[in-house]
Amino acid sequence: MRYLLDTNILVFHAQNGENLDKDVASILDDYENIICVSSEVIKETMHLIRYGKIDVKQWKKPNDIWKSIEEWGFNVDYVKEEHIKVELEKQLRDAEMEKAILKKAVGIFSRVSK
Repeated sequence: MRYLLDTNILVFHAQNGENLDKDVASILDDYENIICVSSEVIKETMHLIRYGKIDVKQWKKPNDIWKSIEEWGFNVDYVKEEHIKVELEKQLRDAEMEKAILKKAVGIFSRVSK
């Protein structure tokens, strides 16, 4: 099976899996699985390292993350234009839904407070 890691899972795995759910840990340890990390997750993690927001012993410098990814046999998926478009569409839908919920809540609050 193919899995795409988010930033938290990548960092928790690098911290010896202490904060990982046991099911997630077993997925990462199963060599039949293909584990992928997006280029955006790598950039975010490098930023967190650079500004001292995370503590991972083997990552003293932002570029140290590459060595770990290679050692673990993880694949890097580079973000493509279609990925960004899908995410943008999702965010627009979410924003419209939030507006609708807020409008409804304001309407209910207005009726109740009269």
